Amino acid sequence: MLERHAQYFLRLVEEAEPRLHHPVGWESWLEQLESEDANLRVALAWCEAKQDRVKTGLRLAGALSWYWFLRGSQHEGRTWLQALLADSASSDHSVARGLALYGAGMLAFFEGDLAAAATQEEEALSIAREVGDKRLLVDPGLTLGMVRLGQGDSEAARSLIAENLSLFEELGDASGEAHTLLTLGILNSCTP
Repeated sequence: MLERHAQYFLRLVEEAEPRLHHPVGWESWLEQLESEDANLRVALAWCEAKQDRVKTGLRLAGALSWYWFLRGSQHEGRTWLQALLADSASSDHSVARGLALYGAGMLAFFEGDLAAAATQEEEALSIAREVGDKRLLVDPGLTLGMVRLGQGDSEAARSLIAENLSLFEELGDASGEAHTLLTLGILNSCTP
């Protein structure tokens, strides 16, 4: 019964996640997830309870990272993500672990924990490069670029963000391109 529950919410969250990034319609997806918040926690707790459910938990929590950001629940998101990442093997170089690392790093960045954000985004990028997933490369790359800027390394930031711009262009993601150009513009106006 709880396995079907977790699988149902995993499908819902993975359907909602990309829609939370779009300028139109994201509010209705956020509301839908918010109405299921208690069920999402039950599914996460079920996944965390046993080692053989960790991959499902990583996928679920990774897909929820933007949801937690939009709700201002960065600390809760980081707590879930860190617990599930701790339960997974560091030798696990799956896309699920990469997405969870990206989510944990992104939430750490927005909480001002640049050291944790850098470590998690670097590992997420390493996994993305290893598995050859260009889609997975863009989010941790952009976040790591912002982390590097926060750490005072504007050249590393500029390099990472420019690499992301090329990836978004290659993927045909106009929204990602626009966001990356905005980030580059801010970077260029703040640094020499």
